[in-house]
Amino acid sequence: MSTIRVIAGSLKGRVIPFSLKRFGNADITPQKIKEAFFSIVGDIGGAVFLDLCACSGQMGIEALSRGAGLAVMNDRDPRRSRFLREALRELDVGDRALVLQERYSRALSLLREREIAADIIYADPPYPEGRDTSIYDTLLSAVAESGVLKTLGVLAVQHRSGLAMRERVSDLVLVETREYGSNAVSFYRRAES
Repeated sequence: MSTIRVIAGSLKGRVIPFSLKRFGNADITPQKIKEAFFSIVGDIGGAVFLDLCACSGQMGIEALSRGAGLAVMNDRDPRRSRFLREALRELDVGDRALVLQERYSRALSLLREREIAADIIYADPPYPEGRDTSIYDTLLSAVAESGVLKTLGVLAVQHRSGLAMRERVSDLVLVETREYGSNAVSFYRRAES
């Protein structure tokens, strides 16, 4: 079992019992990236947080611990989705969470249909081989076209360090990229009209 702890907020110190052995094909966001990300976005009290590739659920659970009004966690894998529902129930935060088990493009469509818009979207899709960025281009396009990101919202995409992420996709503009060893997070916002 990999030890994933909630860093701050009402659930500070609680362990998310995610097992890499059980979900061997899963990579989890390093704790230092999680800590840096939440430091960058600041106060998220009442925010709608969307994790498009939730895996262990640690980003959404951290958001709930820090006061997010709603955390939507999406993971295609049925075992991971089941784990997320169980973990949220055990942590007693399931009433402020929504778990989806869809491809991210379908998850975005469902949220649009339900008129749920996100203040913060975090996306950590499986890293592609080499320097290929097509998965990120597709993801950025899907987010832009869905309209699920609020006007003043932020989209954060985790990827390998050194990748040349697109400067602009539709109305999403790259604001900055921060590198953390072999990983990086690129931040996008909507272009000002």
